[in-house]
Amino acid sequence: MEEKPCDPLTDAPNNNRNGRPRGSRHKTIRIRTLLTLMLAACIINVIIFIFLYYQSGKRFSDTGLPFVSAVPPDFLYNIYEGKNKFQHPIAVAVYSDGRIFVSNNRNHTVETVLPNGNPGIAFGGSGESEGLMLYPYGVDFLPGGNLLVAETGNYRVQEYTRTGKYVRTFIPKNNKFGLEKPGPIKVDSKGRIYIGDLSGNCVFVLNRAGKLLRKIENISYPHGIAIDEKNQRLYVSDAGQAVIKVFPLNKASGKPQQVIGQVTGDGVGFSVIRGLEVDNLGRLYVVDSLAGVVRVFDKKGQYLFSFGGQGFEDGQFLYPNGIYADDTGKIYVADWGHDRVQVWGYRK
Repeated sequence: MEEKPCDPLTDAPNNNRNGRPRGSRHKTIRIRTLLTLMLAACIINVIIFIFLYYQSGKRFSDTGLPFVSAVPPDFLYNIYEGKNKFQHPIAVAVYSDGRIFVSNNRNHTVETVLPNGNPGIAFGGSGESEGLMLYPYGVDFLPGGNLLVAETGNYRVQEYTRTGKYVRTFIPKNNKFGLEKPGPIKVDSKGRIYIGDLSGNCVFVLNRAGKLLRKIENISYPHGIAIDEKNQRLYVSDAGQAVIKVFPLNKASGKPQQVIGQVTGDGVGFSVIRGLEVDNLGRLYVVDSLAGVVRVFDKKGQYLFSFGGQGFEDGQFLYPNGIYADDTGKIYVADWGHDRVQVWGYRK
């Protein structure tokens, strides 16, 4: 007898009366349940993303200070000196009343800009006599409000009033503790003065009277110094090794407790490090001059974001150098190659 072909739908032993495989209804229910759970998970993820995005966009507190955010600041505007445009501005400091002091390196002066953006006074001028300058570099304020100016050309540090009147030579050339070529300069709230020696490859720490308190050695071309008093950290850029060395602020240790800058999984590495700054939230700003960017790290040394970029447009840099963060969240960058100071800030 000829065998009847088997119909895979009607004659299969595991099919039901409708020709569907037994158990398919339960399988369909399981698939629908799984799809429902996946959809719910997607909705939850979208809600979380929207919440985090909103929080990152809301970067100012009621006091006007930015929240910690992975979103970089925005370019706000450029500052030019006025009649005599900046000539290779190399460092910047902002006083509490909003006046901006710029180390105008090639003009051998310190230029000031008023809070309304108008040019203020200029002082210094090329020369070796008291009150004159040769290639001024770092600038910062003493607790009383006077300004210290480091000169790489005259190998000294001078003190001025905020109106530009010469007060004294704080550190003379051929000084007793061996400071050779002062570059960056920072002052903490206790009046301690931190000076990077670009020839001696070290950082000197002195008190207001000029007494040596500490010397940190084995740093190649320390073009940047930043002080984080809240977290008791002293950041120094080692341009020769393309890293930032972190030291305890109040201990006489010469050994760094952390080194930032070796290329890690996030691909962050430095080319030529210049200015450093710490804002009120403990974020570290690092000027990478050759790359034309500012890289930002949290207080643990974890990379957050970068801003800028090499170019000729607003918001782009050409060999930037000094950087300063004020109490309102604004960030000032001495854009050396473009003869200007750029101002950045966080949106409200």
